[in-house]
Formats: sequence, C-alpha cells, structure tokens
Amino acid sequence: ADLSKGMLGANGIVGGGPPIVLGAALTYKTKKTNNVSVGFFGDGASNQGSISESMNMASVLKLPAIFVCEDNGYAESTAREYAVGGKILDRGKAFGLDSHEVDGDNFFEVYEAAKHVIDNARNGKGPALLHIKTSKVYGHFEGDAISYRTKEENERIKNDEDPLKIFKKKVIEAGLLELTQLENIENESKAKIKTAIQESKDAEFPNANDLLTDVYIKY
Repeated sequence: ADLSKGMLGANGIVGGGPPIVLGAALTYKTKKTNNVSVGFFGDGASNQGSISESMNMASVLKLPAIFVCEDNGYAESTAREYAVGGKILDRGKAFGLDSHEVDGDNFFEVYEAAKHVIDNARNGKGPALLHIKTSKVYGHFEGDAISYRTKEENERIKNDEDPLKIFKKKVIEAGLLELTQLENIENESKAKIKTAIQESKDAEFPNANDLLTDVYIKY
C-alpha cells in the first residue's frame, strides 16, 4: 500500500478488493473530489458475492468506481469455462454499469477504454466495468508447471499473445520508439530488480520488538 499515491493495497481475500474500492469511491463523492476509484479482480473472483454487491451499490449510489476484471481464462488452474456461468460483461450490464470488453493484450486498446470510463466517472456519469480478456503467459506461481493447459496453448500464448511482445512490435512499426530504447528500458528494469533482490538478501532480520509493527492501529 502507498496511500500517498492512492494505492490502498491488496489483501488475501479473493474478491476483497472491490468493496474497498467502493468505500473509497463513496468518500470521493461525499467530499466532492475529482478522484476515481479503480479495483481489480480476476475471472475466478468474479463469482464472489462481494463483486456483485459492490457493483450493485456503486450503481445505486452512482459512484466514481471502475471495476476491472482481468480475465486470463484461469482461476489458478480452473478454466473459466468450467466455473463461470454466462458472460462476465453481462453482469456489469445487469447492474447498469457502463460495461466494455477489451483486448487486454493490446496496450493501446486498454488505454483508450480506461480513459473513456475514467473521464465519465469524473464527470458524474457513474461506475463502469472493464472486462479485460488477456492471457496468462506464465504460471500462477513460481514453479507452476501449467499442466492444466496443453503444450500447444502454452506455446501459442508465449509466441503470439504476450502483451509486451505485442506492444514492442506496435510501437516500433509505428515509429513511436526504437528497439534500442525498449532494450534500455528492459535492462534498467532488470538492474533495479537485481539490486532490490540483493538488498533484501543483505538486509538484517527484524528483531522481536518489530514483531507487532503495523499489526495493530494506535489511537
């Protein structure tokens, strides 16, 4: 969490983010600020009651809240077709949300759709749902063998549906960026990650006095 940047943090509860987003959106509307609250969840979490309840209340109160479903086709290892009934997009429409299905592998399409719903929310037009259809290039966790997908599906996703590869191809073809610029960004990012890992390894272990830090609030 980083409240200075409006990042309210994550939690270990599946579908637990949207209710938090709802509270933030209610705060923004009550205080008449220009802020918009955005919450993310996956296709697996879309079945949680907290998601439906949050979308319903956002619609009733016409809150500046954007619900983003990152649908990569699998809830950990459970395929969407096995667990999700109907269309996720239609769930947003049922609650009266401005609902859009977007190609999540296309950076520019996501940007345009996000800008549209955020601008509407800022202008008092209420909440929206973005159903982002994308692919899970790697497994759900480090060491995931991804045995729930066929070898052909894994190869297709890595070769043809990797958002970073698609972005790189589009910006180079459009003359927006050169390959060397993209390579420099990638190398800088890798260096930062390497430094962060080493700093973590070199850091001292916390002592017993730090055990309850940030666990309980102090009034």
